[in-house]
Amino acid sequence: MILTGMEVYSYSLPLAFPLVLKNIRITSRQGLVLRLWDEKGNMGYSEIAPLPGFHSETLRDVENELKEAGEHLPGKKVLQTLHNLDGQFQRWLGKYSLHASTRNGLELAILNLLATSRQLRLAELFAIPSCTEIKLNGLLIDPQQDLFIRAKMLVDSGYDTLKLKVGRDDILSDVEKVKIIREAMGQRVNLRLDANQAWSMEEAVSFARDVSSQGIEYIEEPLQDSSGLGGFYRETGMPVALDESVLNLELPVKTWPEGVKALVLKPALLGGIEKTVQLIRSAQKAGIYAVISSVFESGINLTALAQLAGVFCPPDKTMGLDTWRWLGEDLLSRPFRPEKGRVNIKEVAARAGSVRLEKLKSVFRLN
Repeated sequence: MILTGMEVYSYSLPLAFPLVLKNIRITSRQGLVLRLWDEKGNMGYSEIAPLPGFHSETLRDVENELKEAGEHLPGKKVLQTLHNLDGQFQRWLGKYSLHASTRNGLELAILNLLATSRQLRLAELFAIPSCTEIKLNGLLIDPQQDLFIRAKMLVDSGYDTLKLKVGRDDILSDVEKVKIIREAMGQRVNLRLDANQAWSMEEAVSFARDVSSQGIEYIEEPLQDSSGLGGFYRETGMPVALDESVLNLELPVKTWPEGVKALVLKPALLGGIEKTVQLIRSAQKAGIYAVISSVFESGINLTALAQLAGVFCPPDKTMGLDTWRWLGEDLLSRPFRPEKGRVNIKEVAARAGSVRLEKLKSVFRLN
């Protein structure tokens, strides 16, 4: 296969309600859509949307990187084995110094192109059996809704795992939130917590002890200094998940902190699908499971992430793709819409190509 052209589009989508992350208030989601095609007219799409407060790069940075890469990519042979995700992408794109979101966008567009050229769904490209569906954890970060009502609504609609953001208020308030949610959801539903590295060791231990009876599956990044995670686990017995700390891991990972139960992996922050899958493989050897998560992307990337989760993640674990509900609109004419907290892999894969070109503005085209 020869890569014969690329086009980059911009988009802006309103959010259904404001999103506050790291003290940044977002009311719309801006990003780019990348389209690649080969000599036979097969196409592969992806989305590149740096998240304010999380990515260091801007949309302008991404545009410049894509323009630079685009000067050389058309006419380049696409290796038919890139989907093995065993380091070939690193070598194939190695000469380009790319930010995380740009790298992820290029890798995903190429994988989608490879799948399309073989008349396969993305999930079928890897020649690994895929789950028929994945489950999502319901996300509780909307300050405009009553927590009890919101949690109960999610549970009643079919979610069996909820995730609560903590660390933004005082510890007593966070403890009370956990108890409110547990009351709303009952004992059969899993509860995950995410502190986003908010606390000192003393604060984290105090919080963990106060919620120890609430049946917590794990807490993401409780400490400002992640080197203390093993000590936190020994002190409290509460399992932890890595999120921000994953960015500092070097492959292959030889030693994991004590008490780590899960990795929360955002390919757009990690810098690509290849690195994400390599982390999953490394973690599995240590008995650690992966949770694929998004950075509030549209259905273009969510459909891909759901398929990747179906292939590479345990079928009984819930994924972090509930961010779809923050989007007031989607870039797919057949939007990414889970039902009862579950995503049917074949159904979302069938929607992947329904990109709403009328919502996009061409930035540049190279062929």
